Amino acid sequence: MKRSEEIHIVCSLRTTPQHRKDFSELLAALVEPARAEEGCLYYDVYQDRNDPDASLIISSVEHSSIKACARFVRTYYGVNVIEIPVTPFGLDMDALEKALDNHTVLVSIMAINNETGMVFDIPKIVEMVKTKSHASIHVDCVQAIGKMALPWLNQVDYISLSAHKLHGLKGS
Repeated sequence: MKRSEEIHIVCSLRTTPQHRKDFSELLAALVEPARAEEGCLYYDVYQDRNDPDASLIISSVEHSSIKACARFVRTYYGVNVIEIPVTPFGLDMDALEKALDNHTVLVSIMAINNETGMVFDIPKIVEMVKTKSHASIHVDCVQAIGKMALPWLNQVDYISLSAHKLHGLKGS
């Protein structure tokens, strides 16, 4: 099956007129690396101009696409990226609790690790995030969708899915 040569980017950008060209060039530069990526590549970029201490929290075992996005946000927007370690039992909840504060804008965690099969306790993570911060919650559901019940879906703000995990076309 041939991969599609098209990449669809859905986003909303508000820039000042003098920065519009810079943003266009930056987005155009993302297209070629995305075409080289096998399967689905997900970008979730956030900038809070009112909080120079804004932070993004990810686990240390996130998919490479999430880690690439985190590097992008750190490099181009100065957002602090905090990687939470995992234990043999899942996400290090003590480290997550210490990292969460009023500057946390997004927590991005995978439901199931794509390499080890470890299932993360999303309800427990969601409860802690909502108790300790006002952050949005993103869950990478690529490995979980269709393989396990996801009763917590209505408690998170964003999810990632990939069509090829649901018998769809790769890259769609």
